[in-house]
Amino acid sequence: LKYSDDGVRDVLKGILIPLWNSYSFFITYANIDGIQITDNVFENSTPTNPLDRWLLSITQKLIKDVTDAMDAYDLSKAIDPIVSYIDQLNNWYIRRSRRRFWKSESDTDKTEAYQSLYHALKTFAKVAAPVIPFITETMWQNLRINSDPISVHLADYPVYNESVRDEEIEFKMDTVQKAVSM
Repeated sequence: LKYSDDGVRDVLKGILIPLWNSYSFFITYANIDGIQITDNVFENSTPTNPLDRWLLSITQKLIKDVTDAMDAYDLSKAIDPIVSYIDQLNNWYIRRSRRRFWKSESDTDKTEAYQSLYHALKTFAKVAAPVIPFITETMWQNLRINSDPISVHLADYPVYNESVRDEEIEFKMDTVQKAVSM
């Protein structure tokens, strides 16, 4: 590989800074609102907001795509879903959910938004830990609850859960994203 300052700058600008902004957005507003996170909030239910269902679905897609690439020893193929996920998290989920986080009252919708973003960031940290170990470790240290391993590198790698996938909502959101970008 050929090193270049421009290449590093592009990775920082296009990938790492947007990831950090997503993480920082969650931490800042969760602390302001005094949110108490529980790790298994969607274990027996699904969120009511379509954006939350979409985020949980693409998080499962991330797990599947990166796992498949890693199992095939194709690291470069594992990076593409990570980059795409960061873009979708920032430019679609957080942008379209900001008002939900900024509400003055605390309701079910706001709680589900926090829980969904928390789950997405925490799962992302576990999936991306082999590729970006230091940033994911820093994220993990603020996202972990007492019952979690002390390090993201000691946590179990996430297992794909097909029952959480909603390919119909993914298709609809993909269609909307393409229409908006034209």
